[in-house]
Amino acid sequence: AKLQAAVVLNPGYSSMPPIFNLCLNWKGEKTNSNDDNIRAMESEVNVCYKELCGPRPGYQLLTNQLQRLCVVLDVYLETESHDTSVEGPKEFPQEKMCLRLVR
Repeated sequence: AKLQAAVVLNPGYSSMPPIFNLCLNWKGEKTNSNDDNIRAMESEVNVCYKELCGPRPGYQLLTNQLQRLCVVLDVYLETESHDTSVEGPKEFPQEKMCLRLVR
């Protein structure tokens, strides 16, 4: 799986959040126009950015957005690749547990 993220940074980055546009190449090309899950991932980092701001607003937002993107991609790949009709090892095993304590 390969995730491409185009990130738009406003010149006033510390006061304006970065905007992510995603394209996942895995079992075909998936974007926000043809996959609801990609749209949900973009929403998680673009719309819910306020909960990702650190103690000093603006300075940790981009790294926190990238970290959240890694978590949601991991969850997506683990859940989407689960097919009970196929025997053998899964492409993305469910070894990790991602907890979200508050929303």
